Amino acid sequence: MGVLHASRSFEHKLDSGEVIRGKADPSLDLASLVDWYLKPCIAHVRVVRWTRAGREHKRFTLRRLESSGRKS
Repeated sequence: MGVLHASRSFEHKLDSGEVIRGKADPSLDLASLVDWYLKPCIAHVRVVRWTRAGREHKRFTLRRLESSGRKS
């Protein structure tokens, strides 16, 4: 869906309709993401999972984006 440059935060809507949020990888050039805003794409995301007090938590880090081959 988009990336906020100042905070390096991103949102990506999955095919299931779920929206994941996280941070962009420090090595990712945010200027290269401008053309992807609200366009279909495949997000390569690192997921870190942990359990605390019996509850599962997830942290997402955007690694890169690529074309999904679909038209918007």
